[in-house]
Amino acid sequence: MKRKTNNPKVVVLSVETSEANNSVTIGVGPDRAPWRCLVKRGNVADVMSLTDEGKL
Repeated sequence: MKRKTNNPKVVVLSVETSEANNSVTIGVGPDRAPWRCLVKRGNVADVMSLTDEGKL
């Protein structure tokens, strides 16, 4: 996650599990900007920012 966000400070905000995959929402940096990681079979399948970039 550090490589994708360019920020080593992360906290887990929530975790959702299902039979298909797991979703972990983390907060990055001092403002805890939300990012979602999809995990399938123990491997990270996708990482994406949940920040509304239109407001940046």
